[in-house]
This record gives sequence, structure tokens and C-alpha cells, in this order.
Amino acid sequence: MIENAGVADRISLLKGDVQKLEFESDAFDVVVNTFMVHVVEDPVSMLNEIERVTKPQGKIMITDLQRNWLALFMKKFKTALTPEEGMRIVRQSDLRPGTSSKGLYWWDYMVGL
Repeated sequence: MIENAGVADRISLLKGDVQKLEFESDAFDVVVNTFMVHVVEDPVSMLNEIERVTKPQGKIMITDLQRNWLALFMKKFKTALTPEEGMRIVRQSDLRPGTSSKGLYWWDYMVGL
């Protein structure tokens, strides 16, 4: 995939446990988490790890599906969270203050953007 795009010399794909990341604290300028909050067993632990590995002045982007009427037709929307449920999880975590927003199919939480 990355080889075909010609970026293999600049991108590394790693597999790991989102609740126990194998990176040092304050390691990244930007951390992006897409469509994971509603599928992990302990989303608060995952968000705490995101905060831990992000530099103090770093940016955090979390986006997830929003449960809505599509849950009647599409399985992946049945387990999705409402924006209120997502923000409750964010508030339980160690994530620093940020801003939230929502669209028709998603909700997000952004820090430093």
C-alpha cells in the first residue's frame, strides 16, 4: 500500500495495543484517532494513552461515528456513540481541554486546532 504510493521511506505502519502504546511519553506532535472510540474495550484508557504520547503543545484529533438513524440499516452505526456519550468518555479521560463538534455521521474532539 505505502510502497505503491511511493512513501514507504517516510511512513512506518505499526501494530499495537491502543491501551498500552509502546512509545515514550511526549513522543508525537500530532495524534489522529479515527473511528476507534466506539470499538475498543476501554476507550478511556485509549484516550489516556493518546494524551500521554502527545507532546504538551501537540495536536490531537479524535473522530468517531455518530449513532443515528442509519443504525436501522448499517451494523457499524449500531455500536456507534452519540456525541453526548462520546464527550462523557472524553471527560472521564486525561485528555486536555479541546473543542467538540458533530456532523450528520460523526462527532469529533480536537485539541490544539
